[in-house]
Amino acid sequence: MNVILTVILTLFIFGALIAIHELGHYLVARFFKVGIREYSIGMGPKLFQKQGKYNKFTLRALPIGGFVDMVGEAADDDGSDPEDEGKPPLNTKPVWQRMLIVLAGPAMNVLLGLLIMAIIVLFQSELYGTKIGGFADNNVSGKEMVYVTADGNGFEKGDIIYAVDGKAVTGENGIEAFLKDHGNAEEIVVFRKNSSTILNPISYENVKLSALPLEYNGEKKYFVLSENSGSFQKGDVIYSLGETVIADQSFGSEGATDEERLNALKEAYPNAYTVGIVRYYKVFLEPETFSYSFESFKELPLYVDDGGMLKFSEQYGEIQKNAQVLEVNGEKIPEKMTADEFAAAYGDEKGELTLKYNWYVQMANPIILKNAKLEGASLAISGALQVGDEIKEVGSYNTPVPMDLNYGVFNEGIEPTDITVIRDGKELVVENVVFHKASEQGILCGRPDFYVDSVEKTFGSVCHNAVFQPLSSLKMTVDGILQTFKGKYGIEALSGPVGIGEQIGQAVEAEDGGIEYLFNLIVMISLSLGICNLLPLPVLDGGRFLLYAIEGVRRKPLPPKAETIIMGISWVLVLGLMVFVMFKDVIGLFN
Repeated sequence: MNVILTVILTLFIFGALIAIHELGHYLVARFFKVGIREYSIGMGPKLFQKQGKYNKFTLRALPIGGFVDMVGEAADDDGSDPEDEGKPPLNTKPVWQRMLIVLAGPAMNVLLGLLIMAIIVLFQSELYGTKIGGFADNNVSGKEMVYVTADGNGFEKGDIIYAVDGKAVTGENGIEAFLKDHGNAEEIVVFRKNSSTILNPISYENVKLSALPLEYNGEKKYFVLSENSGSFQKGDVIYSLGETVIADQSFGSEGATDEERLNALKEAYPNAYTVGIVRYYKVFLEPETFSYSFESFKELPLYVDDGGMLKFSEQYGEIQKNAQVLEVNGEKIPEKMTADEFAAAYGDEKGELTLKYNWYVQMANPIILKNAKLEGASLAISGALQVGDEIKEVGSYNTPVPMDLNYGVFNEGIEPTDITVIRDGKELVVENVVFHKASEQGILCGRPDFYVDSVEKTFGSVCHNAVFQPLSSLKMTVDGILQTFKGKYGIEALSGPVGIGEQIGQAVEAEDGGIEYLFNLIVMISLSLGICNLLPLPVLDGGRFLLYAIEGVRRKPLPPKAETIIMGISWVLVLGLMVFVMFKDVIGLFN
């Protein structure tokens, strides 16, 4: 049912956007009294046609375009057909009128995209600004991080040093102090492209599942190694087998036991495969201490861990599990004190407990360097953003709304970048801020690791967002097309109707936010349709505009034969690109 709905919705969206586009040409042509034979939505065989007062209206089978057939549009069309009697040809109109007619179609798509975006803003329950409200646990933009500026000593340029020997580190005291503390590091965790995410699975070839000591984790719903086995380690999560991701799949029937699910997995994959795993690595952060008041120290849920430290065995009010007991009423407790000894010594007392939290983050598939040498490496220290910073610029990108902020980090965050902020009422530039990097659809991009605060929904904030969010969408569309032609975005980033239809299908299936996602998608399609039609290919509106501009400069049109050849070549290029992108999208569906 969802597939059918997706196909219908995709055809309707493309049909509507093409109708709006051609309506722009049609209305302006009618305004300038140009003779029109046919206004068509779609290409190919006719499905429906109606004769109107001035022209025919047609619906055709293939939703890959549309057209307004104007008398005198083609170079060899002189409007001499008897049916065209009384219809002024386009090529008799002044050049400036013809230029406005070809611009009207793209303009309609751009205006529609901006209008829909403004409507989305009006109906959003919350609006957001560009003031930092907090950071992710493994953030790097909010800390003075040590990063590598040139290949060498086992490092790659751009490496961000996140942890040394299992503990998170920063460069807040300078390079000299950093090297003094960590110069003899044995294990160094660095962030690189896709590092510390499941996008970077560790792979082992020619592995049979039957040879691995696996168990099913019913709580987290994945298969995991129960003990070390060869290159595999206890706790490794099975992520993929060959090209198939199994981490999000169910095996066995509903209500099956963990053993039955494990057997179902092995039956489904009996051969040897390249096994991709997610391996977690603990990085300990700077410990924090807190004090809590108690009316009684009786019956606290305490235990002694393997290191002899007295800790809470479960959450107790505001106190988190594994909080370590340090002091009672300002006095340190004896080393390796047991829970029973604590109860005997302090059970009848009341007062204040000082607890320590040994925070850590779980990293998926970190890049761990064991032979890299910090001494002699080319290192620098990044700038650090702060909670409360209002971000005004990211590199060369102005950021009036969060969409601009994300897009700025996306493009500029692949290198240390300067960020202009308002901090404590003053504007300043934070130099060389670093971000996580990822590769998505063949595009290397920066990833924000902070979140922004919401803003009060007032008349002023709604107007601000209703203006700047649509403009941001337009800027992103134009910039994306320019970056494609510059070669920054590879062919993986191109999508045609099939690829866009897949995204529409995702919006249909989304449980939360699907409607807003769908309308945002329509905005981007409409803007892209308008901007792409301005490309200087004669078969597109931009190419027509260019030919008219040349005619205006020469004061005469190109020879009909030359224009026909140019149009033929353009059609071959455009149709070739459409077929290529469609083929790529279809292959992507099966992958």
